[in-house]
This record gives sequence, structure tokens and C-alpha cells, in this order.
Amino acid sequence: MLQRLLFQSIFIDMILKKNVKETLAFFLLGHLLKEHWKKCLITGFVLSMIIESSQLLVNLLIGYNFRTFDVNDLIFNTLGTIIGYVFFNECLKLYKKAEREEENERRGSKGQ
Repeated sequence: MLQRLLFQSIFIDMILKKNVKETLAFFLLGHLLKEHWKKCLITGFVLSMIIESSQLLVNLLIGYNFRTFDVNDLIFNTLGTIIGYVFFNECLKLYKKAEREEENERRGSKGQ
């Protein structure tokens, strides 16, 4: 019973770490794509599909299962792109808001 719980705990931990790594791998791509969020979503998905398909193609060409095509990778890479897009756009909005407030303060202090 204890071995089973330990195995499940380690297995779940490995899966979570892998998925977090997949998400972080495409996080910066969201920042680089400053277009509309739909374009960002499609680009992240297509790039991830190219990577996963190339892994499958290499497996078929060498006849050895070096890497596998994993749908979870596709999902988490795309999710990472969108999270990166949202995160950096929100940071940019906060930066611009702070910049405007600072400019308004400077204008107000000049008038006094």
C-alpha cells in the first residue's frame, strides 16, 4: 500500500514537472508575438505541432522510438504561449498606466 502511494506520488510529481516545463518552454513565445491573441494561439499550436511531428518523423526514419508524439506537449506548449501573451500584455498595460500617472504628476508639479 505504501509503495503504491509512493509510486503514485512520484509519478504525479513527474507529470506535473514535465507539464510545467512544457508550458514555460513556450511562455516567452507569447511575449514575442505581440499580435492578436488568436494569432498567438495559432502560432503556438502550429509551432508545437511542427516540433511534435518532427519527433514522430525522426522515429519513423531511424526505426527507433527516440521521442514520442505527445498530445499533452501540444496542449501545454499552446497554453504556455497564451499564458505568456496574457502575462506580458498585462505587464505592458501596468507599465503604461504607471508611466501616464508619472507624467500627470510631473505636469501637476510644474503648474504649482
